Amino acid sequence: MKTTTKNFGTIVLLAGIAVIFAGFFLFVPEEKRNAVFWLDLTVACFVFTISCVIELGLIANSAFDKQVGGLGIRLSYVRLYSTLAIAIIVIGYFAKIQFNYQLFFQLAAAFILLLGYFFSHLSSSHTVSVQAEQDTQRKGKDEINKAISQFEILISKDAAKFGAEKQKIDTIKETVRYLSPTNNLSANELDVEITNTIQQAYSVAKNNDNGRTEIFSLLNKCEELLKLRKNTYSN
Repeated sequence: MKTTTKNFGTIVLLAGIAVIFAGFFLFVPEEKRNAVFWLDLTVACFVFTISCVIELGLIANSAFDKQVGGLGIRLSYVRLYSTLAIAIIVIGYFAKIQFNYQLFFQLAAAFILLLGYFFSHLSSSHTVSVQAEQDTQRKGKDEINKAISQFEILISKDAAKFGAEKQKIDTIKETVRYLSPTNNLSANELDVEITNTIQQAYSVAKNNDNGRTEIFSLLNKCEELLKLRKNTYSN
């Protein structure tokens, strides 16, 4: 689907540029094809190209999700630039403004576009930074929940045998719900220890039919670690 859309967008881009060229050369006599003519043709093609690239996402890549934070800013500046650039062409044509002045105003409009890309890059970088920090903060809690889920799947196969363990792990799971994600080093170390403890309980339950006492001991240890983690690092 994405490839089809991209191919269609490329066709639209090439066809549009061809129409622009045809229009300029058909409606502007050869004797009037001066510096202003080539400037206007270049600007018109550039405006159409950049609009297609941004609006149709012709150069979107695997990092596109990371760019979303600045996409709105980028679109706004591209549309503003496109409006200004075309307005300069139209006003210059009817007012017969000299080439030097038109070039200056077109460069000023392009500078506005450049500012838009700069600000959109800053916004995208900030979004990536925040996302990375949030991912780091959630990692410990996510790993604990994965270990709990693995343990639950195992004991659910023999609910009659592991009824007490099920109640214990439910209590632990409820406590984990209220843990605040954090990138604090000590908290992360506790998260790792909690995860390892649950995994040890899982291993005992899976491989040792007579290890229920050890399972309870490990789950009790897990509860104590969670209390420390919750009381010290949770809001």
